[in-house]
Amino acid sequence: MFGLTFLNASILIAIFATVIPLLIHLFIKIKPQKVFFSSLRFLREIIEEKKKRMSLNQLLLLILRMFIIFFTILAISRPVVKLPFINKGNYHPPTAVAFILDTSPSMDYIINQRTQIQHGIEIIKNIQNEMNSRDASYLLTSDITYNSLRSRLIYGTIPDRDFHDINVTWIPEPMNQLLERAQLELANSRFLHKEIYVISDLQQTDLPKEFEIPVSFISTFTDSIRINLSIENAVVKKELIAGTSQRIVEFDVVNYSPLHQMDQIVRLHINGTTVAEKIVDLQPFEKKTDLFIINNESLEWNWGWVEVRNDRFLPDNRYYFTFYSDPEPKIGVIVDTSQNIFSTQIGIFPKPIEILAELFLGENGTLEYIQPDNLQLSDREKYHFLIFYLANYSSRIQSLIKELNNHNFQSMFIFHPDMTEHTFLFFKENYGFNMSNLYKKELQPINAFHHWHRLMGNFDFSTQIPLYSAPVFAIELGLNASPLVNTKSAPLLVENKDIFVNVDFSMIGQNFLTHPSFPIVIYRSFSWVSKYDGALNSYLIGDTFPYRQGILTSPSGNDYDTSVSTFRFNEPGVWVFKDQANNQTFLSVNMFDFENQSKHNPIKDMELENMSLLGKDYQTNILQADKGNEIWKILLWTVFIFLLIEMFLVMFLQRKARV
Repeated sequence: MFGLTFLNASILIAIFATVIPLLIHLFIKIKPQKVFFSSLRFLREIIEEKKKRMSLNQLLLLILRMFIIFFTILAISRPVVKLPFINKGNYHPPTAVAFILDTSPSMDYIINQRTQIQHGIEIIKNIQNEMNSRDASYLLTSDITYNSLRSRLIYGTIPDRDFHDINVTWIPEPMNQLLERAQLELANSRFLHKEIYVISDLQQTDLPKEFEIPVSFISTFTDSIRINLSIENAVVKKELIAGTSQRIVEFDVVNYSPLHQMDQIVRLHINGTTVAEKIVDLQPFEKKTDLFIINNESLEWNWGWVEVRNDRFLPDNRYYFTFYSDPEPKIGVIVDTSQNIFSTQIGIFPKPIEILAELFLGENGTLEYIQPDNLQLSDREKYHFLIFYLANYSSRIQSLIKELNNHNFQSMFIFHPDMTEHTFLFFKENYGFNMSNLYKKELQPINAFHHWHRLMGNFDFSTQIPLYSAPVFAIELGLNASPLVNTKSAPLLVENKDIFVNVDFSMIGQNFLTHPSFPIVIYRSFSWVSKYDGALNSYLIGDTFPYRQGILTSPSGNDYDTSVSTFRFNEPGVWVFKDQANNQTFLSVNMFDFENQSKHNPIKDMELENMSLLGKDYQTNILQADKGNEIWKILLWTVFIFLLIEMFLVMFLQRKARV
């Protein structure tokens, strides 16, 4: 029927003042003065009759005074009543209206051939049709840059030109900050009446704990369900497939809708050309991991994406990647050839690692052995990565490793059985490893694989035959380390940005070294530490670009000088970085969040003071707080009428009393 709210509800506590006249009437009675007459029989009859009349008159005055107090307090509390006959009123007081248009990526969802941002602009224009030149408008979007250039409080409605540059905002300003900014702007205005309208698809968001100004949320999402397919986490790897080295793109395709999606086409694009496609079926909310084999890569830099066809929501249809195909790849192995290696089975370098490294490099690759004294920091430009196999890490080598880490150059460390206590201290300080010698060198059963790590992937490491291996040292890992393969007493392989191999290759009988899991993990580890691995050139929107002294070119063609200030990636796609020597590096930038049906419309469950959620009939409810404020005038006129009645009644009674 109707809703009653109060814009100044705190004053309602004064409604208890209504009983003050009643209390005065009950407890403060004027006692009549006694006058003695010789005969009182006829006087008593007259007094009793007058008492009845006075009680009725006093009761009437009492009620009038209580109504005067009641309606006065009610008028000050500014009641708002939603009634059909004022919903379409032609008049409302001058009002400052703030519009907050959500332009986050989720608002690019298409309904009725238009994005929700376009629907939101239409809603704002519909509300402005109810406004006039005495009102003021203030428009905010999720785009900080747009707000700094265009947002200001203006008289009348927002001009059409201010809507032309509104697009998806890849790094949206939080909704609670937008609401606080809108409330502050309206509070500083001279307008008595203020309202805020948030036009959004009502995705999950943080809101202020309270609203000083009435806030109405209007949903742009009109469908009953949200249909969205997404490509996520496309990663380029080198894999051993059928005994040969092949590069693959592994990706996740996700169905975020409650409907079965059949015959969905997934395509692979390399260097601007569609090179492969496949069809997938997805159950409701199903996530599938799949891969493409790359057979037509170019030498040097390659770029591309995996995409799924989904016309409803475009931003997360693609996941970008880049990778480098070195025409003459090199791996540097730092070993001390002057040392007498104790086992001919190891030789100068563990044979299993050497074979896998040569397979990783291919026919045109080179495995180069480097004496520790000959290693230079500039060697990071010559090699895909470095492998350290040393008994003693000198102070010079330790300093070089620290510098390599500072330049985001990753390495592989194979622990030498004769490593010194001084070297143990280096690994503790730089990687958080507490290392110690094992009292007994023996084969140990492997009891755990880190199945969820990217290096392990979905490969099935299970076997009916127990796997045994021999760790070199006992290791206690720090917080940043991820053990990949564990025995009962020590991890065999560890990832801590760099890769660490804790296997004693001199021990015979290790069936783990002949099991398919070992070469696959080591081979993937080579790709992990390679400076040309696509994962190292993969970023998310909002990530800081780590390098300086160069020019970044965005997918839309904008150039950014990275030597001026810290730069954050602000749009998805393939970026190009040119350093001062004009060397090019390709970078992939992807969305930081994926749309999720479970996150949609949770704001409907929230109940906050001064907050309302408007439905499809929002046009019948806009500016209602201001129109409702006209009720206070009616209440004050009522108070004035009661005062006149009271004055007339008092004068009438006084005149009658004289007679």
